[in-house]
Amino acid sequence: MKGINRRSFLKGTALGAGSLVLGSSYIVNANEATKEAGTRTFSLNLQNNMKFGYTENAKVWIPLAYTNATQRPRNLKVEGNYDGYTLSNNHLVPLLEASWTGKKEDSLHLVKVGLNLDIDLAKNLNLPEGDYLHCSRDVRVDRNVKLIADAVTKLALTDEQKARNLFGWVIANVDSKNAKDKRGIRTIYAKDGSELLKGNNISASSVFVALCRACGIEASEAFGLTLDSGRFNLADASRRVYTRSAIKLNNKWVPNDIQLAINGSKTLEQHKVANFAFNTWDNNWALLNFSRDYEIHNSYETKLLSTLQVAYGVVDGATMSHFDKDHTNYNIQA
Repeated sequence: MKGINRRSFLKGTALGAGSLVLGSSYIVNANEATKEAGTRTFSLNLQNNMKFGYTENAKVWIPLAYTNATQRPRNLKVEGNYDGYTLSNNHLVPLLEASWTGKKEDSLHLVKVGLNLDIDLAKNLNLPEGDYLHCSRDVRVDRNVKLIADAVTKLALTDEQKARNLFGWVIANVDSKNAKDKRGIRTIYAKDGSELLKGNNISASSVFVALCRACGIEASEAFGLTLDSGRFNLADASRRVYTRSAIKLNNKWVPNDIQLAINGSKTLEQHKVANFAFNTWDNNWALLNFSRDYEIHNSYETKLLSTLQVAYGVVDGATMSHFDKDHTNYNIQA
């Protein structure tokens, strides 16, 4: 689709000649089912606006909603002034890749993605085949992680007891500020100031996964997007990246949300929230993928991304950073 009305899409966007401005907005509408309902349907619309002073070739990769028993995306619609786009699912990471070719000056690059998303918490969670004890570049089981895991689980007799002990330890020792997803390389500290984990795009879910792996429990981060404040009204109502986790107990994958449990630890419902968050994902979240260290291939290079939760682009061979809060405007209606 070409010939988009530029005025309607430039409104409210900072533009400058010779500069690069990235913009992304998400609008989410939910059905009338309550937040406590097992099944909810969301209408998700993602719009990426990119303004360049001059380009010859540009590409953007947009992560799409994952398909499994607990979540079903449907009615995908793509619009924009791109020259072409492709859909892929390499390594079970659903992606849309849009491209623009040819010399362009002071031009707007636009792509819009719309879809409906059915979320059903009654279904069993399944993860793709993989090695879920293996350390990634950013979620490592180092000596410190191993010492903590051994100390916390030394009296536990089963993997579930170990996992519950670790879950409770993270709730008690990581504050809400350190627990949040943050872009870039950083260190997560315990409340006593000790270093727990250092890596790129990490959260309290990364800490919990590392501790579980240190005890021989298969575990994975689950990367996605917050859709509303959730049944406990504890999630950030503005749309943002949000990482959960899943662990394997008794040959079944169990979903977890340590960030929810930490946010609920200062409420009167702290025990209820913690018990819920240990083995349930709330229905206010869109799952994108389970992948760390994902490779993006283009004609200039192969780029290894720590995570792919937000759009990523390349302009004339120059790799743009992930769209972060400094470049992104999110708008949620639910």
